[in-house]
Amino acid sequence: MIYDDKDTAGFHPPTLPTPFLRDYHGKSGLRNWVILVLSRSPRNGAEIMDEIETMSFGWWRPSPGSIYPTLESLAKEGIIKKRSDNRYELTEAGLEQFERFRRGRASSPENIEEMITNMEGYLSYMEEQGKGAVEPYTESLKKIVDRIEKILGE
Repeated sequence: MIYDDKDTAGFHPPTLPTPFLRDYHGKSGLRNWVILVLSRSPRNGAEIMDEIETMSFGWWRPSPGSIYPTLESLAKEGIIKKRSDNRYELTEAGLEQFERFRRGRASSPENIEEMITNMEGYLSYMEEQGKGAVEPYTESLKKIVDRIEKILGE
């Protein structure tokens, strides 16, 4: 099933599922945008970059250095496949992932590996914020560490 969003050609912001708006930039954000673009029709890398730039009203254009490794990663994961005309399209798994995004469940990890990846991202964010920003949450963080240590000790 291909989704079409006519608003991207006009002056109104495109209608995007909330997770796509929340995860606008970064590795997961680019993955989400690629999946969104390919849910509409097959595209090659340059066309995907153009469409993302159009959909963001010129605020963001991913570089070839970010789009092509993302496409390669999505293909290895079986989310997309490259066609003989050098365009990419969503696989069944890709369509299922887009449907989860569309229903607003993209931020829910589906397995422990995804949970750990999300946790690593949150930890990186806390590290960037610095000790002063995290200090008010010291007790909560210690409780989390204790719970993780119990899991690892079992």
